[in-house]
Amino acid sequence: MRLCSHIVATLMLAVSLSGCGTSEALTSNPGPPPPHGGDIVNFRNDSGVVEIVKKPVSKPKEVVDAEVAFYFYKEPFTPFPTPTSGSLVVTKKKIPLRLSGDALVTPPGPALFARSAVDGTLSVEIDGKTIKIPLGDR
Repeated sequence: MRLCSHIVATLMLAVSLSGCGTSEALTSNPGPPPPHGGDIVNFRNDSGVVEIVKKPVSKPKEVVDAEVAFYFYKEPFTPFPTPTSGSLVVTKKKIPLRLSGDALVTPPGPALFARSAVDGTLSVEIDGKTIKIPLGDR
């Protein structure tokens, strides 16, 4: 009888441990939400993240100021010193970004992403290093 109860206890322990490391635990605790409600993209070397906040635009030719704002953080949401400049390359067009508060933003003009997600390559200097961050479906 004792041997049988040890076997049952061992099997129960094995079954209870078999769920460890599943993605179910990851989705139940996604971590803190981004401070500005944007989307998060990791730097290639995992040294930080950029939060991308896009204003809703109703018409493709609508002129908008600061359509997209980029906020830079170390994990988890400790701000980097905001870069003073940067650029966004979208389909071979280089768009200079400007400082606005604690973000880099796109300049005033026609909407860049009226009907699509933010796409392109973001280029900034952080901590004396140039960082290129692919955005969108890359």
